[in-house]
Amino acid sequence: MPSNRTPMATVEQNSPSKVPILAASDISPAVMCQFEHACLNYFIHKKVVPDDQVSLIVGGLLDNRVTDWIGSDCERIVTLPFITFMVEFRENYLAEDWEEDTL
Repeated sequence: MPSNRTPMATVEQNSPSKVPILAASDISPAVMCQFEHACLNYFIHKKVVPDDQVSLIVGGLLDNRVTDWIGSDCERIVTLPFITFMVEFRENYLAEDWEEDTL
């Protein structure tokens, strides 16, 4: 019997030196966390300076909703510190009560 549930997004990263890829679909808190950790490992492995971090990982976000958000305010978004980017990313793409649901 086919499932009516939308598949969840996944994170793919062939090696720590490659940008993490967040596949297009609904993003769970666990997948968001996995993406964040993959990005942080990428930054460490590639010695990416903080000013370049967001601009280097946005190409790995494949969902049209996310790319539309980035495209609508790209100049500002790519200059954000990574931690601020992740706060906005969570606010925009996780359910409002995601923190309570994960406790």
